[in-house]
Amino acid sequence: MDNHGGVIEPATGLPRGGFLVGLQSVQAIRQRRLIVLGLNVATYLGLAAWMAAVVGAHGWTPIDVMLFAGFLVAVPWTVLGFWNA
Repeated sequence: MDNHGGVIEPATGLPRGGFLVGLQSVQAIRQRRLIVLGLNVATYLGLAAWMAAVVGAHGWTPIDVMLFAGFLVAVPWTVLGFWNA
């Protein structure tokens, strides 16, 4: 039988601590995720500091605060897209 519509059996024979795709260790995956997290956070904080310097150059007005808040809400998707590419 070709198992269409049937139950798919889990993979067997995987090495201890490995994943099916690429057979990478849990430690390698964890290290890669921490690197990506660090890159994303550093980029986000750098862009936030740059935007704060731009909009607050001559003091903070309510409009400046709203622009900065909108920037902080919108920029994570740009940063994630950049580092994911």
